[in-house]
Amino acid sequence: MLNLIIRYLTKNKKRTFVSIFGITLASFLLISIGILFSSFHHYLVYKVESEIGDYHVIIDGNLKKYNDYSILNIKYKESRYYIKFNNIKKVYDNTEKICFKRNCNSITYNNQLLSLYGLGKNNLFNTFKQILIVLVCLLSFATFLIVYNSFKISLNSRKRQVALLKAIGVDNYNLYKLFFFESLVIAIFGLILGFMFSIVFCKLLIYLVNHLLFELFNNELCLSFYFEFIFIPFLFIVLIIIFSSLLPLKNIKKYKVMQLFKDDDICYKNIKFNSKIPFERYLAYLNFKRNNIQYRSVIVCIFISVLLFNCFSLVLTYGIKSIKEYVKIPSYDLVINVDGKDYNKLNDIASDIGFTKKNNFRFCEFKTHIPRENYLKNYKDSLNVILTDFGGNKIINNYDEIDESSKIMRSKYKRFKNLKKIVLDDFTLSNLSLSDEVPFGFTDFVNKDNIVINVSSSKFDELCFSYKGALFLKTNYKGLDKYLDNLIKNEDYKDIAYMNVKKAREIINNIVLSIELFLYGITFLVIIISISSVVNIVSTNISFRNKEFAKLKSLGLCDDKIIMSLFWESLIIVFKGWLYTVPFIFLFDKFLYDGIKEVIDFKGIIVNYDILFLSLIVSLLVVFLSIAFTHYKLKSKSLIKNIIDTNI
Repeated sequence: MLNLIIRYLTKNKKRTFVSIFGITLASFLLISIGILFSSFHHYLVYKVESEIGDYHVIIDGNLKKYNDYSILNIKYKESRYYIKFNNIKKVYDNTEKICFKRNCNSITYNNQLLSLYGLGKNNLFNTFKQILIVLVCLLSFATFLIVYNSFKISLNSRKRQVALLKAIGVDNYNLYKLFFFESLVIAIFGLILGFMFSIVFCKLLIYLVNHLLFELFNNELCLSFYFEFIFIPFLFIVLIIIFSSLLPLKNIKKYKVMQLFKDDDICYKNIKFNSKIPFERYLAYLNFKRNNIQYRSVIVCIFISVLLFNCFSLVLTYGIKSIKEYVKIPSYDLVINVDGKDYNKLNDIASDIGFTKKNNFRFCEFKTHIPRENYLKNYKDSLNVILTDFGGNKIINNYDEIDESSKIMRSKYKRFKNLKKIVLDDFTLSNLSLSDEVPFGFTDFVNKDNIVINVSSSKFDELCFSYKGALFLKTNYKGLDKYLDNLIKNEDYKDIAYMNVKKAREIINNIVLSIELFLYGITFLVIIISISSVVNIVSTNISFRNKEFAKLKSLGLCDDKIIMSLFWESLIIVFKGWLYTVPFIFLFDKFLYDGIKEVIDFKGIIVNYDILFLSLIVSLLVVFLSIAFTHYKLKSKSLIKNIIDTNI
């Protein structure tokens, strides 16, 4: 049996390669997710151990005479025992044994560390595991349909081989064994290759994340293999392979020897050559109806790949729009605050760095009360007044805020309807005017708790006895981080406070890029698996239609018309699969929008028509090119050989 399996696999190299390729990608996809979860779990464990400690429990009591081999490490510090056990899963049991009949005054568990191993109330480990199972289940459903279709079309293409084996006396049970072990050989190669590729892929992805987000991590992510996170996707992929290979075998007993040898080519007696419909389109329609069962697998693959691609695109679109709309990222790159005595140093810093836009000013703070009748919106009984020397004797009246009272909302409004004067301590500022202009850098000061008033330098000196200075810069300076690090080491500048907004903006962009890499990486793998399955199914179907094409050519139909007929056939297949996805995409879009709008104030639902249309075009190209390429290879055979080809 093994020799027969090896001979078939080596003889049909293309079909063997496609099957192994599909298993490899499916296992690669699921195992990679498990490794990434395992690596992130390891990072969190390492972070807790480095920041809090690697102990499992702290016991305050008399343990001097206690000795137990279950303890891996024990330290005595500040009259307490810091204990680490051999098996973290038995922390509570071992602690209870230690304290039984002993004087344990207090017991303090390292709850953050224990939660990462599935212990305690705040069980992060179980949360991780649940997310992993949900994600793997969703992807397993998609990969199962695709891998199953691959095995099914492989078996259907070998009907005459099954007939020949039955004709020489091979029973159904031995046929089951033959095809199952053949699938098992393919699966073993696919699993090994998938595991190897997943390690390489995860190493590359972890390297990119460490490079993009190194500012967010105190320690670098590293490749890690935690048993449960690896076992879950491995179990799913094994089950997928077993069920995908077993389910098609139930049809073997339905195969009848004489029917399998019978010529089942289509008869074109019903074609109406005088029909108003062009001949190529009518022929495509007839061929689609005839091969509807075989093409059902292609439609399923198209449905899965288009649905996943569009759904992940919607998740990214909503996420990126949320970040851009509701995360306030200032237009400046750097802000520096100093005490009044160091105000003159700000110009020196600006000169050193260079700038495309700059604003530096002095400011001080007061408390005031403004009558309700002066307000248009957001009345507050008491307000902070930020007085600056920017000049103009104006009150900034344009507000752009993020309100998080019930849900995150962005509000743009004018606050005051009329405000000519304002009382600051024992002094009254008069002849004020409302300004709709918000100077560069003032967005940090303008909020519902503050009112910003810009006065002349002389008026500022008269009112502010102590003050601070602020510098806002837009700059193209490349080594901003290094310059700022060196600056605060200088004794003359040790009291300054700064915020590198440019770096914060880069971090946010890198976070978005990392999310895109992860989501589109998963989508790309599923699409590649779908494409391999589509190519396998379509090419197999077309290769078994060589008699049909030969008969059409013998009747005088040229290659151009056959190719055009195949194009229309591809269009019918793809459009049907794509059309099925449209309502599901809109339902997912509505579900996503309804969930997000409970937290964030979205103005309307987002529909990615361009992505939806692009998925249709790409699917059509994949199917048509697969059909056309397979047909092109059949042209090398003569008409007589194609007609007498038995496909055994």
